[in-house]
Amino acid sequence: MQLVKSSLWKSLSCKLVSLFKLCFSVLLLDDCKLAKLYRMHTFEDITIHNCSPINFVSGFVQKFHEKKLRTTIITEWSLPNKNYIVSEKGRKITKISGNSWGNPILSTKPFETTPIFYFQMKILHAKVGCGGLFFGVSNTANPPTFSYSDPNYTICIYNQDNIGLDVDSVQHKNSCVASIGDVLAIVVDRIQDSILFYKNGKLAAVGKRKPSEMPILYAALWIFYADNTFEIGDFIPYVKLDNNV
Repeated sequence: MQLVKSSLWKSLSCKLVSLFKLCFSVLLLDDCKLAKLYRMHTFEDITIHNCSPINFVSGFVQKFHEKKLRTTIITEWSLPNKNYIVSEKGRKITKISGNSWGNPILSTKPFETTPIFYFQMKILHAKVGCGGLFFGVSNTANPPTFSYSDPNYTICIYNQDNIGLDVDSVQHKNSCVASIGDVLAIVVDRIQDSILFYKNGKLAAVGKRKPSEMPILYAALWIFYADNTFEIGDFIPYVKLDNNV
C-alpha cells in the first residue's frame, strides 16, 4: 500500500513540476511565441490521474492574449456615390447599380492600433465565377480611384485566382476564389508585422507591405458588379484561423 502511495505521489509530483515549468515558460514567451501557443491551445499532455486536462495555463494564455486582440465589426462606412446602400445598422453593404469599379467603400475610422486587429466579411450575393471584389486595407481615407492594386495606397486581395490583379499587393498562399457564403477576413498583426488575408478561416494571402510601413489603415472595398451584397460580422473566432499553407 505504501509503495502504491509513493508511486502515485511521485507521478503527481512530476505532473505538478511539468505544470509549473509550463506556467513559468509562458511568462518568458515573447509576443510572437505567445500568439503561436494560444493558437495551438492544447495542453492535453498534462493530466492528473483520470481528471480532465488542466486548463489553468490555457486560460492564462487566452486572457493574456485577448488583451492584445481586437475583433471588430465595422459599421460606419463612407460611400463613394448613390450606387451603394448600407443597411442593418451598417452591417450590410449592397451595390445597387452600375457595373464598374469607381471609388472604394471605406471605413470612416481607421483600424485601432491594437497589436492584433481582426475584421471579417461574408459574401451574401455575388456574380458566381466572375470575381468583381477587392477586399483589403488603405493607408489613406482618400485613395485614388483605381488604386486597388497599388501597394503605395492599398493592400487588397482579389476574389479570383490566375488573373494577376493583386500580385503587386499580396503573395497568394492558397486559393482566393470567393463567392456566395464565403467569409473573407483581414488580420493586421503588429506583433509579427504582417497583414494576413483568410478565406473561410484558411490563410489565403500575405500582404507585401507591413503594418509598420502603413501605420494608419482603413478597411477598403471595391465592388464591380451591381447586386453584390456583403455582411459584416463575427463569423470565425480568431483562434480557429488556420495558417497552414
